[in-house]
This record gives sequence, structure tokens and C-alpha cells, in this order.
Amino acid sequence: MKRKIMYMMRQKKDECCSGCNKPKPIVNRTHWLCDDCNQLRLHGGNRRQVELNKYKQRMNKLVERRTTTTPIKKTKKQSKIDSDYSKTVKQMTEEREQFCETCGHTHKPLSVSHTISRKRCKEIGRIDLITHKDNLVFECFEAPTSNPTACHNIWELQQLKKYQDINPDMLRKRLSFVKENDPQTFKILIDKLAVTV
Repeated sequence: MKRKIMYMMRQKKDECCSGCNKPKPIVNRTHWLCDDCNQLRLHGGNRRQVELNKYKQRMNKLVERRTTTTPIKKTKKQSKIDSDYSKTVKQMTEEREQFCETCGHTHKPLSVSHTISRKRCKEIGRIDLITHKDNLVFECFEAPTSNPTACHNIWELQQLKKYQDINPDMLRKRLSFVKENDPQTFKILIDKLAVTV
């Protein structure tokens, strides 16, 4: 029993940190330091201060990165397309009434819908169609979903059966425009319509 008490006393005496002179578990046996004193020796502060400094450095880097990123530069060609498109939309708003040309709703948010998408116009080399008034239609719009109810979204997802149920005349008009300007896409749309009917 005496041996055990003597051993425990020796152990407690031995485990006093040489930095703070407190009986704490020793993590650095070379310098005989507790965790806090070892952190102070290595990093200049306790663990919490070190983590806080690292966090501040990360946040400063993020802020710096956000403020130094340069905006994406548009080509002259793309700037011209965007400018012409804005002018065309402005003319359309002055010439046409503000309602969905497909379903007739006036209370839903509207957007300008392309019959042949901008991307497809660029693919087929018909950039003029992006700003062509016959390619643009005012339609109701909502946040994208897999089962849309707004006309713009239905056209974008090419749910032609739904579109036909809403306004078959508008579907014929849009398909005839696609047939004139993009026969390849027209064939795909007709095949889709045949499958859904």
C-alpha cells in the first residue's frame, strides 16, 4: 500500500508541467509540457486562439478572393447580341399586350420565350433568330420543376402534349416557325409529339 501511494505521489510530482507548474497530463515529454503550454510553444497561443486565428485567415482569404475575381468578359459579338436582344424585347413590350400568348393569363409572371432556343440558334449558325420577333413569345413563367404548369417551362421541357392541350394554335404556329428555320429540331419535335399522342 505504501509503495502504491509513493508511486502515485512521485507520478503527480513528475507530471507537473514545466511551463505552468501545474499537475496536468504531459503531452510533450521532451520539454515536459502540458497540452496548453505545448500549443503556446508551437503556435504562440492556446488551442482556441490558434483555431480562431486559422478561421480568421480562411475568412480573409475568402473575402479577398471574392473581391479580386474579375467578371466574365463578353466578346464583342455576344455584347452585340445581348444589346440587340434587349432592344427587341423593349420594342415587343411597346407593341404587344402584356399577357401569356399561350394560355392568356395576365396575373402570372411573364418571360420572353424563344421558340428556337438561343443555344440552338448558335449551333445552327442562325444568330439572327435570337433577336427575331417571330422567334420570341411572351409566356407565363415559374421556377423550374419536373412537372411544370407555366407555358414557358412546358415549352422548354418539350412537353408538347401538355402544350397542345393548352393552345393547339400556338403549337402549330411555333412548329411551323421551327420547320422553316430548323428542320432537324422540327423532326425531333414531331417524333416526340407522335409518341405522346
